[in-house]
Amino acid sequence: MKGLTVAEIKALPAGSGNLFATTDRWPISDDRSTIDTADVGIINIDAGIVSVFGRVEKTVYFTSFSLDIPEGTKSGTHSLGPLGIKGAYYVDDAGSEELYRIESGTLTLTSDATPTRCVASHFECTVRMGSAGKTHRITAGNFDIAS
Repeated sequence: MKGLTVAEIKALPAGSGNLFATTDRWPISDDRSTIDTADVGIINIDAGIVSVFGRVEKTVYFTSFSLDIPEGTKSGTHSLGPLGIKGAYYVDDAGSEELYRIESGTLTLTSDATPTRCVASHFECTVRMGSAGKTHRITAGNFDIAS
């Protein structure tokens, strides 16, 4: 979902399912360190790419995690990052927007990726803001998302 703003992500159509992950962007005692949401979706922004996302919105806080998975990607473990499946982590904390791109990581799909459903038993990754910006970890992730 490259190039989308937080406002555009908020406007994406919702699907069904759930996405869970934890992040070290916030202290473990802060509930923002957990992404646990049923506000998920699966869309085709680019031909042949299945974009899955989960988003959490509160009064002064918004976050989203997304992956752009090539349609037909087979079940199994895949690399995340510039040379693999791309993705992003967005944070809007009281108007201060942060965009992190996945640097590296792994994704384990439990079924082939289709335009209508994508299931992962595990994902984890390192995300970076900008080319030399701060990095964070996204861990313990899983999702089951359908259109």
